[in-house]
Amino acid sequence: MFNRFFSFLLLSALVILPLRSSPPMVSIGTKAPEIDLNALNNKSLRLSSLQGNLVLVSFWSTWCVACNIIKNPEYVRLFNKYKGFTFDNAKSFTIYSVAFDSDRSKWESRIRENNLNWEHHVIDLDSYYSSYWSLYNIKSLPSSFLLDEKGVIIGINLTYEQLERELIKRNPKSPQPTPTPKPTPTPPAPETVTVVTPPANPVPTPAPTPSPANNTTTPPTNTIPIPTPQPAPATTTKTVFKIQLGALPNPKLGNYNNVKHLGTLEIQPATTTLSRVLLGTYTQTEANRILPQVRRFYRDAFVRSETITVPASGSSAVATTTPPPATTTPVVAPPPASGSNNTVTSTVLRRFFKVQLGVFKTYNPANFARVANLGTLDTEKTTTGLTRVLLGKFDKQADAEQTLQTVKTRGMDGIVVTREETETITTLAAMQYGDTYKPLFEPIEDMAFMRSFDFTPLKKSMLKQQAPDIKLQKTDNTPVSLSQLKGKVTLLYLWATWSGPARENHEDLNNLYQKYKNTNFDVYSVAFDKNPERWKTAITEDKLSWQNQVIDVRGTDSELLAKYHVDYLPALFILDEKGIIIAENLTYEQLEAELARLLGK
Repeated sequence: MFNRFFSFLLLSALVILPLRSSPPMVSIGTKAPEIDLNALNNKSLRLSSLQGNLVLVSFWSTWCVACNIIKNPEYVRLFNKYKGFTFDNAKSFTIYSVAFDSDRSKWESRIRENNLNWEHHVIDLDSYYSSYWSLYNIKSLPSSFLLDEKGVIIGINLTYEQLERELIKRNPKSPQPTPTPKPTPTPPAPETVTVVTPPANPVPTPAPTPSPANNTTTPPTNTIPIPTPQPAPATTTKTVFKIQLGALPNPKLGNYNNVKHLGTLEIQPATTTLSRVLLGTYTQTEANRILPQVRRFYRDAFVRSETITVPASGSSAVATTTPPPATTTPVVAPPPASGSNNTVTSTVLRRFFKVQLGVFKTYNPANFARVANLGTLDTEKTTTGLTRVLLGKFDKQADAEQTLQTVKTRGMDGIVVTREETETITTLAAMQYGDTYKPLFEPIEDMAFMRSFDFTPLKKSMLKQQAPDIKLQKTDNTPVSLSQLKGKVTLLYLWATWSGPARENHEDLNNLYQKYKNTNFDVYSVAFDKNPERWKTAITEDKLSWQNQVIDVRGTDSELLAKYHVDYLPALFILDEKGIIIAENLTYEQLEAELARLLGK
């Protein structure tokens, strides 16, 4: 049985990146490979030209949601905090950002919109076909590498806090203010002696008229009083922590009243089209304590840090950020009365992980009593009438994997499978307690957009449908269509040379093909690549041995991906002898099990 899973990643937000058959060794302690790309001024800017500085190499793209909403704002904050500082053995800290984009104007706009105010920006117009993805052997965007002053990698994909710790370890020294030159003293004027000759008939000088208010002498009318200079309010900076609930267009704070008892809600601009919704102003300990409560409603919420200005000790200056709210006990609305008419139901599609215990002709629950306490036992009918037995219903794959290990210790085998299932949820439309609790039970308008941060979006099934025909060219430029393979059990395999999980698993797929090639089985693979030569090279390097290998040179712009409802590459479908799709979204373990059942091996 194969041990590796297919990795399925969202193309529009978190991108599967290329992997060569023999990737370079890029790890902590190795020299960062050279990068030579054009900068904003259309001139070459080499990564090596920044040696002598601490450099954060940031790989990103304008179409990467996580880059623009999470990482780039953090890097702006980090750069602004440490720009101008010197470090032990390093002149400064800077960022070298590499954008994978085919649209230069969009790249330039995004830099301006997001205030990416460091000067070292380069672009690779080959986008996700760039050779730098495989050169750095990275799996997803955003991705980053922290380099020391010699260009050696000292950190990979660090969080904001980890990056800051690395900088602090190198003893940052704030820039020294430029001393104000002392004014050159003006030499005193030569002393002169004035001889006053009294008049012959002296006139008495009248006494000064006393002021009626304070009996002091009235100053001359041409005297300008000089104000006493007041010292500027003393301030300092402080790091606080907030919980980001989401980033979406035109959010409404009223939709987040279900967590407002935990802290103050606010909106901050993220890009020209998106705004962040933030909760509270906490210490890091408080934020981490409250986060699990928030994730009951907003599963993508996370803690972000901010630097604010506060009064220095003894100063009366006003802080620029509201102080953390007092700790409160969460208010929980009472359940509706039995038979309440204020309930509504909604059906949602959710993704779960289950442990598949096997596929059987008959199902007897007593045979599975030894693992029944690990989760609910469930069954599914296969297309051939057999019964698939499933255990549990886990939100996290790691929990399912742990349960599988327990299953194996009890003398049973199995695999972890993914299932998308509909659930009916009952919610309250209104309550006798007024609108205070109403948002707690209402669907959130912006949730559809927030799902874009889950990276596992819902997908329309192709099961039991006739596979749309495909007719493309093979390596020798002769066309071959998918429909020509009717009469055989066919594996339809959609991939790309830049897909790391595809390239990693080709050895297993080759072995599978060799095992079943002499049965009523065949493979029809479609590579979505704009570079035919790169595709042919990958076939040779990975020793792909089946005959029906074709290429779609439109790449990910191909309408075939929409026809098959593919959001991820690679993708696998099994077609029966009539060209009907009988399995999809398969891991290699599932693929092997299904072929063994269909082909009798």
